[in-house]
Parts: sequence; structure tokens; C-alpha cells
Amino acid sequence: SLTLLLPKKQNVPDIVTAGSNKVAIRIPNHSSALALLHKIEYPLAAPSANVFGYVSPVSAKHVFDGLNGKIPLILNGGNCSVGVESTIVEVVNNTIIVHRVGGVTLENIEEAIGHDELIVTQKKSNQVQTAGQLKSHYATKTPLYQGNIAELWLMHNHKNVAIISFNNFYKEIEQINQFVLSPNGSLIEAAQNLFSTFRDLDNKGYDAILVEHFPNKGLGRAINDRIQRAQYINK
Repeated sequence: SLTLLLPKKQNVPDIVTAGSNKVAIRIPNHSSALALLHKIEYPLAAPSANVFGYVSPVSAKHVFDGLNGKIPLILNGGNCSVGVESTIVEVVNNTIIVHRVGGVTLENIEEAIGHDELIVTQKKSNQVQTAGQLKSHYATKTPLYQGNIAELWLMHNHKNVAIISFNNFYKEIEQINQFVLSPNGSLIEAAQNLFSTFRDLDNKGYDAILVEHFPNKGLGRAINDRIQRAQYINK
């Protein structure tokens, strides 16, 4: 769940990095992926296994739904254990720059390196350097809005809407259209269920999807980041 953004050597083809002078390196923590890497004598270059801009896949079926007929095979290693993409980091002048929050949290990084050794910051820039930095990404086809559910509900209650929440139902709203990601209040479980819920609701004919803000700590940062990038932008 950690991707390192490193200077690219000459033996790395430009097509791998889209012409960038940096290359993203990750060693997967999955038995099927590791078994595949042990069988070949070279590193693998791999883009995301889904249509650009849409909700990321977390199962082989999701990959099949998006890329059937476009790729020759799918290695089915079961559902993703984390649910959100890897954290992308780069070390520049003794500072760790976090280009994308993900499965490895800022707290994990700080604990591993020690607060006095390096500074952990989350990069905020209009320049897109890595995957998942676009303002609109991971987006559902159904308009999706994040915010205060009570306020969003008043704005959209005349529509057929679905509500995604962290660990509680909203009593004043019909429960059949509410989807709780973790009744036990686990951010790990919520992250595991996030993209699957996005995809399921996208196929149910709702007019809009309303999502509350998640605790902005640990995996909650990555969850909020994905929700914000999935939000409806009126073009």
C-alpha cells in the first residue's frame, strides 16, 4: 500500500512514465501478485485496471465489467483487502511529500520514521504528478455530493437519493436508501466497502448520492479524498 516516486533511470522507457522524469515503484503485499513477480525475470509496468476517471475496481468482477474485451486475462486474487489505492510518497530535501493519501496513513509514516527525522506533508498543487491527483477522479456516473447530510437532504429530498454514512443511520430518512459502510465504526472496514458501494449505487438508478464527511484521521483521510474527487462537478 506504499508507492515510492523516484528519479527515473535511462533504462526505464518513457511510455512507462508518460514522459515524466520520475517513476512510481511499488512492491505488492499480495500472495498472487508476488507469486507472479517471482515467476518472471523483469519488473511489471501496470496502469490502473479500470476506465480512466471512474471508480476504482476492488474485485476481479469490477475489472471485468470495465475492461471486458480490452485485455486478454484477469488474475483473480480476491477482493482488495484495503479498499483504497496506495499512498504515493516522494522524498525531497529531507521531506516526505505525500502525493496521494491511501492505505498507508500519515500516522503510519510518522510512526515508522520518527517525528524528528523527516517531515510529513500532504502536497497541495494544481500540477498533476501522480495518479489520483485530478480534482475529478474515482467518479460515479450518478451525481455525488459530500457534506452535511441534513442540509444535502433538504436540497435533494425531491429526488430519488441514496445516502452513504460511516457508522449510523439518519433516523429522519428512510433506511432502505441508506448505506452504512461500517456499523462498528471501523475506518478500515469503511475503506474496504467504499468503492464497492459507489459502484453498486451507480447501478441502482438513483438521481443522486449523498455522502457524509468521515473522520479526517488515519484511513479517513484517504476516504474523504476519494469522496471529494468523486463529487459532481457541473460542467
